[in-house]
Amino acid sequence: MLALRVPEYPGMSFPANITVRVTPSPPPGLAVRIVFRMLKKINFNYTVFVGSNGVANLSAEELLTAFDETRSVFLMDYVDPRSHFSGEITAEVLNGSDLSRAIDAFELFRGQVSFPPDYEKNLGNAASKGQSPENYRVSVVSS
Repeated sequence: MLALRVPEYPGMSFPANITVRVTPSPPPGLAVRIVFRMLKKINFNYTVFVGSNGVANLSAEELLTAFDETRSVFLMDYVDPRSHFSGEITAEVLNGSDLSRAIDAFELFRGQVSFPPDYEKNLGNAASKGQSPENYRVSVVSS
């Protein structure tokens, strides 16, 4: 039997900076999930809370630190985004059930992985405001 090995093609370069913009201007603390599509395995998700101007800025350092930690806990499920990033980034405002699941995940993984400062408080605040994703448009710019 002849087996053909297909070479693994490297992904796109991971962006140095990400800017999330929500319009119209939301209340401060609106929760937005950013999804970084990988070429294989599970995509990375990251939740950000936008300011009253509707903007959140993230650095590759912040994101890759969080993704590396996730990979170390779930080694078989994730690939290195430095070499397997597809180039696709999407974002959406979280709804009530998304926020509830995020709170459950926070409680489950607290102590196993680190979370951004005030993450629990920000999730609770966003959940108490009753976010309505259909009221907003989200865009992502990378550089």
